[in-house]
Amino acid sequence: GAVRLDASDEYVLSVENVGADALSGTAELASGSSSAFTLPDETSFSLAPGDPAFGLRVVFDPSEAATHSGEIVFRVAGGAGGATVTLTGVGGVAEIAVDPTAGDFPDVAVGDSETIDFTISNPGDGVLTGTATLTGSSDFAFSPTATSIDYSLDPESAETETIRVRFTPTATGSRTGTLVLTGGGGASVELNGVGTEASP
Repeated sequence: GAVRLDASDEYVLSVENVGADALSGTAELASGSSSAFTLPDETSFSLAPGDPAFGLRVVFDPSEAATHSGEIVFRVAGGAGGATVTLTGVGGVAEIAVDPTAGDFPDVAVGDSETIDFTISNPGDGVLTGTATLTGSSDFAFSPTATSIDYSLDPESAETETIRVRFTPTATGSRTGTLVLTGGGGASVELNGVGTEASP
């Protein structure tokens, strides 16, 4: 999965002897595997039939925001019965932040409009890609008009995206909606507005 560049994660592979004879061998990272993967513990195994499984710890410690791949090759003494395991991990975790965190519009006369600008930022260390959509009352809309807005924010350049939501009440009374944001764990902002009678 995805791991922040200032963190690491690990996975334990279980090696079992499912044959009738003794099994011994070694595990190693294949040539060309990303240096983000390491095998920090013992990599040799020797298992008689029925022995408990041998646990091989794989550590993923990325220093670069990218998709990393590699392979672990299990070699068996005698040549037959080896295996290969594919490794994949993503360096960098995207996060999403939105300001303001509430969309409380002032009261608006029917036929008039008010807007709120929402700023999307990425405090994580991986590229944030996502889409903004609106649900609820159709009196809330993006400005300029669109059914959805896509964004891609690189944390290295501290990019932000401004999303403008317009409230144009078509009748008096309360309206509710939601600004839905995907990517980086996702976020949502509740929208509230009240339509009032137009001035004569």
